[in-house]
Amino acid sequence: MYKKILVATDGSDYSKRAFEVALEMAKRFQSELEILHVIQDYMKGESNVEVRITKEQVEAVSKEIMERTKGEADTGEISITTKTAFGYPASVIIEEANFGFDLVVMGTKGHGPWGGAIMGSVTQRVAGATVCPVLVVK
Repeated sequence: MYKKILVATDGSDYSKRAFEVALEMAKRFQSELEILHVIQDYMKGESNVEVRITKEQVEAVSKEIMERTKGEADTGEISITTKTAFGYPASVIIEEANFGFDLVVMGTKGHGPWGGAIMGSVTQRVAGATVCPVLVVK
């Protein structure tokens, strides 16, 4: 039913639970699984603050977030790929989801400034704009 499942992660507990649900679904349907971490690109905005972060530092943090998301989960024989992207999280997730995925799995809330909101704004935007179903995990 679901050949390709996309899991968006920001390293939050909600993202970890979303991954666990997506992994169980991938095992059930023998799906491919992709973990996507989007790094907000603040450097394109107008700011007087200069930030010097190397690409290697960014990739190391992203890798750590994805590893934390996977945790000690038994992935079995499921094909899992990871991807790091830069930009506005909702836009990047929507673009990725609409590029051949059958399902997106996301947590209800993330690490954003409105983490305590009923449902995160990124999750709301993705759910309303993708061509495939979005499963929101608490």
